[in-house]
This record gives sequence, structure tokens and C-alpha cells, in this order.
Amino acid sequence: MSKKCYGCDSTNIYIEEEVFEEDYIIQLYICDNCEVSGTRLEYYTD
Repeated sequence: MSKKCYGCDSTNIYIEEEVFEEDYIIQLYICDNCEVSGTRLEYYTD
């Protein structure tokens, strides 16, 4: 699972919260590089 900022593609992000659902994870993150906080939707891959 690659964790990187959608704004600047930096991998230097801090995951603040993860919400686990049946098919996906919602991650709230803050990017140390561009200081954007955002939400990612990460689907499970089999």
C-alpha cells in the first residue's frame, strides 16, 4: 500500500486516522511537505 500525498506526491505523510470498512480503508493524513491534510480511500487488493 503506497502512502503518498495526492497534492505533491510526497511520501512524507503522517496518517492521522484510519477507518476500516469491509472493502476499503479511509485514511486521514497530513503531508509534511506541502502541509495539506486530506483523505485517502484505499481499497483492499486480493
